[in-house]
Amino acid sequence: MKRITSMKIIITAALTAGLFLGHAGHSSAFKGMGSGGTGAGAGNGAPHGGAASPGGGMKDIDVPSHAGNTSMVVANVNGREFTMGELMKSIADLIMRGGYGGGGNMTMEMSQRIRYDALEQLALEELAYQKGITLGLKADPAVVEVQVNAMMEQAGGEEAFAKSLAGQKKTPDEIRKEITRYLVVKQAIEQEVYGKVKVTDKEIDRTYVENKTQFTSPEKVTVSDIIFFLDPKDPSAQEKVAAIRQKIIDEYYSNPAEIPAEGFVVESQLNVSPENRPGLYEAAKKMQAGALSDPLVIDGTLHLVKFEFYQPARETPEKEAKASIAKQLKSNLRRQMLADWRKKLMAEADIKIMHDLLRVEEKK
Repeated sequence: MKRITSMKIIITAALTAGLFLGHAGHSSAFKGMGSGGTGAGAGNGAPHGGAASPGGGMKDIDVPSHAGNTSMVVANVNGREFTMGELMKSIADLIMRGGYGGGGNMTMEMSQRIRYDALEQLALEELAYQKGITLGLKADPAVVEVQVNAMMEQAGGEEAFAKSLAGQKKTPDEIRKEITRYLVVKQAIEQEVYGKVKVTDKEIDRTYVENKTQFTSPEKVTVSDIIFFLDPKDPSAQEKVAAIRQKIIDEYYSNPAEIPAEGFVVESQLNVSPENRPGLYEAAKKMQAGALSDPLVIDGTLHLVKFEFYQPARETPEKEAKASIAKQLKSNLRRQMLADWRKKLMAEADIKIMHDLLRVEEKK
């Protein structure tokens, strides 16, 4: 039976490609939360005057060690309280995605950083959902059911799905709520960010002119070269080279790389051009691809040349190149606008730290 992972993890993974794309460190909204300040994101009434930046003098905390306090409130985001249990799940999500080192060897700085990242993940999900609700966005119940049925099928059927949920202490309704939240967040991102991405023809044209060389593939001529250390003016040398040529054809299927080198050197798969090997390039251009030449004198030395591969120079059609440029410019703009949107959500939020776990004690 396939084990279905927690929908929370599925939702977080999906949001990673959207809401959490291009993580740029901790938002300034997390600095001074609870300090009673008047700036955006400053909290009110939290003890100890708010959070310092990660990496201070707080004793290291084993990340998974607070399972017994799962109902304790650790933060408040625009009135939505988050519990220790939710924070620990968010931490688990981040550890599963990697980049934080081993749990047993987690340093003080890493422990603090992952707690801040996990809280920021929770806050961003919540703020994006609240934004979606403010915009009047709703999840289509039919779409929610399609997602639930897909999860059920992946789990191996209704019975297996029910057992999996029981193991996670979740109900089908809780799963539906989580899918609903995800769909609202997705719509909010589409409406607030992706739907506003615009790239002008002027930008595309300018980028094309500035990068035109990147859309040209140079000519490619590949050969194998057998070099003989014989006097090219000696008729017997010509006969010897001709005999080796025939041997390569008859016994080695015209593959020079297979013949034992005795009195000659084989250089295989050489990319030649008028600049680096003009003699070999000119010889190959007179041949058919796959052919093995008769004895040749190139730069005063006897050679056999096999023409392995040819690709003519190719310039990407302008229309195709500009379509590629437009796609890349839009992708870059989406990332930037999404990062800006995330920062704006955080800057406008009222976020309060409610637990010492997310604070750093001053060094004494």
